[in-house]
Amino acid sequence: MPQANRLARTTCPYCGVGCGVTATLENGQLIAVEGDREHPANYGRLCVKGTALHETLGEQGRLLKPRVDGQEVSWEQALTTTAERLQAQRSAHGPQSVAAYLSGQLLTEDYYVANKLFKASWALRTWIPTRGSAWHLPWRATSAPLEPMRCLAAMKT
Repeated sequence: MPQANRLARTTCPYCGVGCGVTATLENGQLIAVEGDREHPANYGRLCVKGTALHETLGEQGRLLKPRVDGQEVSWEQALTTTAERLQAQRSAHGPQSVAAYLSGQLLTEDYYVANKLFKASWALRTWIPTRGSAWHLPWRATSAPLEPMRCLAAMKT
């Protein structure tokens, strides 16, 4: 017997505004969203991204396994290759040859991990988040060698 639709009040994950969302669930699946009319951040209004939340869930059309140079590889290989290539870029052209740009589609936890990777571990000064200034931590100079695998391995946990 199919379950009745259930409404759940939640928060849009896309940016720092924190708009209220009313999600419609059918048999445990998100089928529709609308702005929460009682939420003080948006009073029922949602941007294009928030309005399409229910269209962005699910596995169809998503990349589910890592790829390097167009080939599917293991997570270990993908992380190793990424670390090696970033290290090679930095070694060849200096620490300011690597920058990080993060979009408003990341969740707060993702920003935190990226901040730790790029700023704290790699002493990266070129840091361009688009979600406000909450993660603009002071840059710290370091004379320690770059250890990208340790940083990337921490991201997997």
